[in-house]
Amino acid sequence: MKLNFDVKQFFKKYLLQIFFSIMIVFGLIFTKEPPITIFTSLSNMIIAFLLITVALIIPIKAGLGFNFGIIIGTIAGQSSVIFIINLGLKGISGIILAILLASVFSLILGFITGFILDKAGNYAMISSYFLGASCRIFYQFVFFVLAGSIIPLSSELLFSDGKGIRQSISLANVFSSTNELPLFIIIIAIIALVHFLLKSKFIKQWIKNSTTSTIKITSIIGSTFLAALGQILFIYHSDYIFTSNPNMNAWHFGIIALIIGGATYKEANIKNALIGTFLSISYSVITLPVLRVLISSQIIEPINYTFFNIILISAFVFREKHPLDEKKTFVLNNTTT
Repeated sequence: MKLNFDVKQFFKKYLLQIFFSIMIVFGLIFTKEPPITIFTSLSNMIIAFLLITVALIIPIKAGLGFNFGIIIGTIAGQSSVIFIINLGLKGISGIILAILLASVFSLILGFITGFILDKAGNYAMISSYFLGASCRIFYQFVFFVLAGSIIPLSSELLFSDGKGIRQSISLANVFSSTNELPLFIIIIAIIALVHFLLKSKFIKQWIKNSTTSTIKITSIIGSTFLAALGQILFIYHSDYIFTSNPNMNAWHFGIIALIIGGATYKEANIKNALIGTFLSISYSVITLPVLRVLISSQIIEPINYTFFNIILISAFVFREKHPLDEKKTFVLNNTTT
């Protein structure tokens, strides 16, 4: 019996995954870090980025490509947490209110973003980048200029002159957690729910009965909320909240993780997110520190930054023609998971 196996196609499809797997094994061989330290770092970064990476899948399935404005979701999540800290809420009640606030922020910001990206048509991806940058500037204006002067906040959150929020806020006795297991269970449950919804007959029927604009706007709202939820869970696991940086590099890491996992700007699934996130985080946690010791941080950092950007650029250079603004690009009926 003949085996229909194309070596060239195999390496073309899995080249990045093979490369990162080899680099991770290399890192494991030469690392001097104890296993518990590696595991802790891996779990922290997975908690920080996995949901945000999964959130990027929804706009791709709606034909919008990579959502470079995913930071809008992380800003919604972080803003919600700041407000519940200001109210003095702690524990479960604080988490629940933060999620409710994030839902409202995600609905408003997601609708505005989705509406603009729908109007942008084939320019949706580049438009999402500028929308994300604009939202970041607005966020900083609200919390570093208006907070304390126009927007009332607790004096504990402000600088000594009472104007502008402090760069970092301690989460001690608020709702921080050092136990990764409950968070992993919650994240896996959310991902399973997203997978189920994307494959459900109800969603497929809704797509058939909805306009392209409705699908795109709804997908951005869902993506924004998922990113906000990911940011809340990340903060829940942290000791401090850094107000000036609500996961600013989320879009960069998430999109590159999807590409490493085998996704493109026109097709992505949960499997791509899981594989890509694990490989990219493992490379960052295990291999990069080894390379910094063996070679030099001054050499490795620019090379690594350039390499990751080449991966990002390759997703657009080596592409097939694909009309992003056609409704048929919504691939929820794809059986691949």
